[in-house]
Amino acid sequence: MGERSVALGQNPPIPPAVNGENSSIFNRDLSLYPTTPNGSQLQQLRRSRLPAPSEKPDPNYPEPRTSEQLFLLVDDNPINLKMLEVFMKKLNLPCRTATYGGHAVEKYRENPKGVVGVFMDISMPVMNGLEATRTIRKIETGAAAPRCAVFALTGLA
Repeated sequence: MGERSVALGQNPPIPPAVNGENSSIFNRDLSLYPTTPNGSQLQQLRRSRLPAPSEKPDPNYPEPRTSEQLFLLVDDNPINLKMLEVFMKKLNLPCRTATYGGHAVEKYRENPKGVVGVFMDISMPVMNGLEATRTIRKIETGAAAPRCAVFALTGLA
């Protein structure tokens, strides 16, 4: 296997998480590297969801998100879930956790306008990450909530 070198200060290329028929449910690019004075793209994503006081709301987002903005972390492996939670706390980003897809959907339903992003394990029992993401997309439509970013995670790569 060949190695790719990345110049200091540049982000390495991030491969697409999902291809084919499922790519429409995951709709954002992401860099975790703090490449700007405003912090990482996760921190910027969280801040970008509320309109500035002087701005009119974007017509693509019928209502602004609630003031309680958080990330939803979903994984059936407790060690992986704890690692994600520690990572988010280091970035000072609020989060809630769920242990399987159905639990994630329940948590999302509690606050659909407050969830900024979901880190979703793909392979889980009962309801997998793809099914849970499809259900979340349906809830967003019904609740007139802005689309949250969904980031696919897997340990099977």
